Amino acid sequence: MNQEGIFAIKFGELERQYEETLERLRRCRDGEAGTVRRERREVQAQCLEAERRLQGEVDHSRSPAVAALSAAQLDYSRRAQRLLREELPRCLGEGDPSAGEVEAVSLYGEYAVDFAIQGMRYALLVVLSAMEAQLDEQGKGSR
Repeated sequence: MNQEGIFAIKFGELERQYEETLERLRRCRDGEAGTVRRERREVQAQCLEAERRLQGEVDHSRSPAVAALSAAQLDYSRRAQRLLREELPRCLGEGDPSAGEVEAVSLYGEYAVDFAIQGMRYALLVVLSAMEAQLDEQGKGSR
């Protein structure tokens, strides 16, 4: 499979994840506490699974670049979880959160979305760079 095919598959995966995210948010729109808690637990379990996969990439990747990027993603994920757990524990079901804590976790969520947007831009930059390098390499052979 060529690079464009691989990238198309990965961006399709990104699109499916985005649609799943929107669907989860729609289910939680009515504000029913049980639904929101269930969705949060499911997403938290997915995050932990993703961390396990990243750790496997760090430990076993044949590519130093992939291992380094996986380590950076793992570090970000762990730091973000720790901040949420340590700074805003009542917003995670440990007592009643204050209005300030609710505002803080909302702002935290906003910045987490901004980080995801930047991650998408970075992914696109890397993909376009790979495509450009492939085109340059093909151009060398035709000269």
